[in-house]
Amino acid sequence: MTRQQMLEHFGITDENFRDYLRKYCSFLNSLDRKQREFHYDYAGRSTVEEVAAALGPDATVRDVEHLFAECPPVHGICVASCCRHI
Repeated sequence: MTRQQMLEHFGITDENFRDYLRKYCSFLNSLDRKQREFHYDYAGRSTVEEVAAALGPDATVRDVEHLFAECPPVHGICVASCCRHI
């Protein structure tokens, strides 16, 4: 599945998605260690596999990882961790 197809499925433009990634990284950088632990343990519950499945049979785990790949690591954690691997 292409980046554009995934963005269309989610109903977001490329520009808005990139802005989302910037804001998400800024948010994560603003959290202390305990807040990040809470976020990843409770708020960020979707796995990469679950996101790929939600996109349909044409999407792979690799497609989802590529979609989030441009977001820089935050406190040593890749944003693809928002879609954590099991």
